[in-house]
Amino acid sequence: MEKAHRSFKAGVLYILAAWLLFTLMTIFARFASRTIPLVSILFLQNLIGLVTLIPWIKKHGWDLMRTKRFGLLLFRSLASISAIGLSFLAVQKTSLVDTMLLNNASPLWIPFVVFFWLRNPINHSLWPGLCAGFIGIVMILNPGKEFLQAGALFALAAGILQSINMVSIRVLSHTERNHTVMFYYFLICTIVTLPFAAYEWVQPNFIEWSEIIAIGLCLALGQWAFVRAFHHAKASDLGPFCYSAVVYSVLIDWALYQQMPTLLAWIGIALVCAGGIWAIRFSSSS
Repeated sequence: MEKAHRSFKAGVLYILAAWLLFTLMTIFARFASRTIPLVSILFLQNLIGLVTLIPWIKKHGWDLMRTKRFGLLLFRSLASISAIGLSFLAVQKTSLVDTMLLNNASPLWIPFVVFFWLRNPINHSLWPGLCAGFIGIVMILNPGKEFLQAGALFALAAGILQSINMVSIRVLSHTERNHTVMFYYFLICTIVTLPFAAYEWVQPNFIEWSEIIAIGLCLALGQWAFVRAFHHAKASDLGPFCYSAVVYSVLIDWALYQQMPTLLAWIGIALVCAGGIWAIRFSSSS
């Protein structure tokens, strides 16, 4: 494993850059998916990500790609691409703010994933934050309005899958290099989506190709910045900064659509962010 060079400031800058890229990726996907099948976008973004890793592999050698945990790498990759696909579906049907917030509610679900998967008991000090976060989720879903909007449910499911993805990465980090995990993620997702993309293929025009390339580059650069962040600082220190995606989303929604969350949504956002930060800070597994 590579030795980490600790620098909290660098870690924060990398994590802020990563979530800006992930937020831009989601909004680009909203535009592209109006005319291009979602599965084609998923295939091309992962193919682009795979291509960006080739220079690193050629430099360090293919031996670094050897692994004894292919099953877990496959499981992690499927969970992650499902989460991204659900996020892309969600942003078509609900606001960017709700999509990114519910997707980033994964710290609220991680204690339950760890409990059922790794059999680690849930720390009792987590419950105030978890309860506050789940109340915030209910307020954002606003079930009395249209009885659970499909977009919000997609984003909620993406957040649950994202928590499984994060626990998988944590387990893999004990034995696998970060670039090895990224390589198998891009490779597996490219192979899995290829037949579906071929079946539904629609030839993109110049603007659509530009959007797809932007999505792929945002994913690849965002993954790289995300990995670099955790070289410099601990997950428990960087976790709260993941909610910067909510700030980016509010600004982008306001700039593009002149949309702002309602008062009820603002309260829900505050509760989810506070609950997630509480869960990160008090989690015994961070």
